[in-house]
Amino acid sequence: MSGSHDLPDEIILEIVEFATPIYPLTGNRIGYEELRNLRLVSKRFHDLLSPLLFSTLRLRFRDPNFSESETAAADYIRSQGIVKALATGTTTVFLHTKRLYLDTTILLPLEDKKDILSTRTFVSDNIYNAICGLKNLRTVNWFSNLTPDTVELGTKINHALGTLSSFQGFEDLHFDSSLTFHPRPSFTLKSFTNLTIFRIHWEWRRPKHLIREIASLLSRCPELTEFSLRYCPSSQRKHITLREIFAEIGHLERPWKLQKLELKSVEISPDDFRAYIHHLKHLTFLQILKCPSPRAATACGGIWNILQQRDIAQIRGRI
Repeated sequence: MSGSHDLPDEIILEIVEFATPIYPLTGNRIGYEELRNLRLVSKRFHDLLSPLLFSTLRLRFRDPNFSESETAAADYIRSQGIVKALATGTTTVFLHTKRLYLDTTILLPLEDKKDILSTRTFVSDNIYNAICGLKNLRTVNWFSNLTPDTVELGTKINHALGTLSSFQGFEDLHFDSSLTFHPRPSFTLKSFTNLTIFRIHWEWRRPKHLIREIASLLSRCPELTEFSLRYCPSSQRKHITLREIFAEIGHLERPWKLQKLELKSVEISPDDFRAYIHHLKHLTFLQILKCPSPRAATACGGIWNILQQRDIAQIRGRI
């Protein structure tokens, strides 16, 4: 009787991907442990399944004393070990990694948490070489708190990502809402060009420097297909406008083929939307939430009319 080893590689992979799907909300692969055990069956299975097992990498630096969970402690140690292995080049399995989930929010300068201070120093010393070792990385979900003490770490991460020719963009660049700090002027997006996806989310303060950085970045991304900006202001008087965000896209040699646009708490008028409509002709998804304009309902109605006039009203989303 023939066994699984007699099946073509394509059939085995199709069966495995069907049996261990990726949960869309978290990016976790269901049946990960079973897949890891199957990889140990033979060299053929090792070679076939390694790209699936290591396609996503999670680095979460959680203080084991912060949680009594054994998982938190194991995660804490595992993440440091992976960073060290990548930085020193002692592993090649992460050449299969295409998506990175990076959480540096716990690396705060707490006086009574010497272990966290030690970990922050370790990560800062090794993170640049570690990320440079992810040669085929495409996207990042990064949860950060850019305090004055951790901005150097953020700068190193950005510079490393900027060296990767495979890097396509941020699926989520999220600044922690529990802090009142905002990105310092030393934090820059100048390392990046030609991104195809850029999604950013922050709360509380209106970071003027970061808005200028975003506007400049967009002008360097002619192939951008997905853009999302979500902002939860601490004051209704501190608005971000579409004109500020799109201030420099006029420098592009040709219009975008943007397919997905999401804006939250961004002031936008029909005139603003019309001014950039040549960049939005390929939209398939549009979401405008909590528009701070005093005439938001009228503005959204005007935007919908513009879409209809341009024959691009067959889109999904919410305005």
